[in-house]
Amino acid sequence: MPRFTVFMGLLAMTDDFVILVVDDNANNRFALRVLLSRLPETEVIEAAAGEEALMHTVTRDIHLILLDIQMPGMDGFETARHLLMTERTRNIPIIFLTAVFKAKEFIERGFAIGAVDYLTKPLEDNLLLSRVRFYQVLHARENRLADVVRQLRRQERSLSIALSQAEAANRTKSIFLANMSHELRTPLNAIIGFSEVVARSATIGPEDRKNLEIIYRSGNHLLALINEILDFSKIEAGRVEVVDEATDLGLLLDEVIKLLLPRAEQAGLTLLAQVETIPAVVRVDATKLRQVLLNLLGNAIKFTRQGSVVLEVRGDPATEGAVRIEFAVRDTGIGIALADQRRIFEPFTQIVTHAIGAGTGLGLAITQRYLSMMGAELTVESTLGEGSVFRFTLVAQLATEAVEVPASKGAVIGLAEADRGKRILIVDDDPDARRLLVQILAPLGFALAEAVDGMDAIARTASFCPQLILMDWRMPELDGLAAMQQIRAEQGEKAPPILMCTANVLGEQRSEAIAAGSSGFLVKPVRRDELFAALEEQLGLCFQRESTEQQKAAAVVISPTDLVAEIATLSDEIRDALRKAAEELNTSEVGALLARVADDHPHLARHIAAMLEEFQFEELIALLHA
Repeated sequence: MPRFTVFMGLLAMTDDFVILVVDDNANNRFALRVLLSRLPETEVIEAAAGEEALMHTVTRDIHLILLDIQMPGMDGFETARHLLMTERTRNIPIIFLTAVFKAKEFIERGFAIGAVDYLTKPLEDNLLLSRVRFYQVLHARENRLADVVRQLRRQERSLSIALSQAEAANRTKSIFLANMSHELRTPLNAIIGFSEVVARSATIGPEDRKNLEIIYRSGNHLLALINEILDFSKIEAGRVEVVDEATDLGLLLDEVIKLLLPRAEQAGLTLLAQVETIPAVVRVDATKLRQVLLNLLGNAIKFTRQGSVVLEVRGDPATEGAVRIEFAVRDTGIGIALADQRRIFEPFTQIVTHAIGAGTGLGLAITQRYLSMMGAELTVESTLGEGSVFRFTLVAQLATEAVEVPASKGAVIGLAEADRGKRILIVDDDPDARRLLVQILAPLGFALAEAVDGMDAIARTASFCPQLILMDWRMPELDGLAAMQQIRAEQGEKAPPILMCTANVLGEQRSEAIAAGSSGFLVKPVRRDELFAALEEQLGLCFQRESTEQQKAAAVVISPTDLVAEIATLSDEIRDALRKAAEELNTSEVGALLARVADDHPHLARHIAAMLEEFQFEELIALLHA
C-alpha cells in the first residue's frame, strides 16, 4: 500500500477514547491492552520506546498516555519533556508507571515535569481502570464543552452579523426618517406659518378667516402625525432617554387640562381633573408625562360622544423621600371590546371606523413605551357602550428645589423703540421659508437681510454685520453647520449668535448643532412663541405684548352646559333638520340651517361650524339628541 494512503489512514478520526501505552516490556503492554479493553469506546495503541510514542502522537489524536519511566534509550521523563514542548501534545494527560521500590523520588520528579497521575507496579486492576475511566469521562465532558463553545461562537458570529445588519438598517431608517422629516416639515413650515400670518390680517373676511383656520388646523394635525411616527421610531431605535427634573405636578396637570379643554367643549363634553394629596414638586420626566396624559385624554375625548372625561390623580403619603402617584383617565365613551383590549397597545392598531378613528394608531403604543421607561405599567378597564378607564402608577422622588412658574405672556405686537432696527440675517435656500420669517419679523421693527446658502451667508455676514443669524441646516454648496463653523472661525469672539433653524429634528442632530457652536435650535415648522423667546434670550430685548385683558376679550368660549341649553332653545323644526342633515353627512344643508340661526345664536352657529370642520358628526348628532 502506498505510504501516503497508510499515513492518511492513520490520521482518520475516531470517536473512541485513544490510550497510548508506552512500555519496553511486551508482556506489560499486552496485560494493559487486555485490561483496558474492558472499558467501552476505548482504543489502545502500543509503543515500545519513547521515540515510537512521539511518532504516534504525530499521526494520531491521543487522549491519555500511560508512560513507563524506566526504558532503554529515551526514558519516560525525557519522553514527557518532549511531549510538553509541542503545542499538539502538551495538554495530553500523562500517568507515569514505575516498578521502582523507592517511588517517592520518581513521583516528585514526575509531577515536576507535568504528570497528572502516578501509579506503581504491580498495578491494581480496579485502581487503574477507575483512574482511566475518570480521564475518559473528563475527556467526554471536555468534548461536550468544546461543542457548546463552538456552538456559542457560531451563535455569537451570527448575532454579530445580525447586530451589524440591524445597526445598518437603523442607520438607513434614521437617514430616511431625517430626510422625510425634512421634506415634510419644509412645506408644513410654509402652510402653518403663512396661514397664521394671514389670519392675523385685519383685511380678510370671515369666510377667508375660517378657511385659513381649517388650513392651520389641518397643518398642525399633519404635523402631529409626523411627530408621532418620528417619536415611535426614536423609541424603537433606543434613542429616547428618561430625563427627570423638578416638576410642579399641579401646574403640569392644569396645563394639560387647559390645552384640551377647548377640544372637549367643542365636542360638548365635560373635562375636569380630580386631584388629591399630591406633592408640590417631584422629580419626573415632565415632557414624557405631559405627552402620556395628552395622549390618554385626547383619545378619551375622541371616543366619547357625550358625558365626561375625568383625569383622576391621587398621591400616597411620602416615604423615604419618594411618593407613589396613581393616575386614571376615566370616560363615558364608546368602550373597548375585550378582544380589542389585548391589542390596542400594538403599534399602528386602530379599533374603530374611520369616522372617529383618524390617526396613526401609535398614540397608545408610544404612551405604553414612555410609561415602561418611567417604571410604570398602563392598564385598561372597559365596557362597551359605557366607557373606559386607563390607569398607571408612578413612583417619583420628592424635589427640594423650587420650580419657577413662567409668567403668562400676551401676543407679541412690536419692539420697544430702543430695540428697533436690530439686524437679523435669514439664511435658507427655500425662498418660502425666508419670506415667512421676513413677514413675521419685519412688521415688529427688525432690520433684515437674506442669504440663499452657506457661502452667501458668510459673505452677507461680513457686509451686513448682523446681530443674530437664523441659519438653515440643509443647503446646497455649503450647509448651515459648515457655514456656522466658518463664520465663528473668521470672526472669533465678534461672531453673532447663530440659531439653527431646521427641519432636522432628531436628537443627535440637535446635539451636533450645539456642539458645533449653535446658540440655539429651532425646529420647523417654527413656532412664533419659540422664535420670540429665542430672540429675547439671544438679543437681550423685550417685546411689546398684548395685555392679558386684551387676550381674554379676544377669546370667546361656549361651555358644554351653555351649548346644550342653547340647542334646546332652537325650534323643533330646526333641531330635527340639523339632526337629519348631520346623520346624512350633508354639510351644505347644515351650513344653510346655520345661516338661518346665526343672527339669534351666533356663538352656537360658530361652534357647530367648527365641529363640521373637524368632521365631528357623531358628536353633533349626540348633542342634537341630548
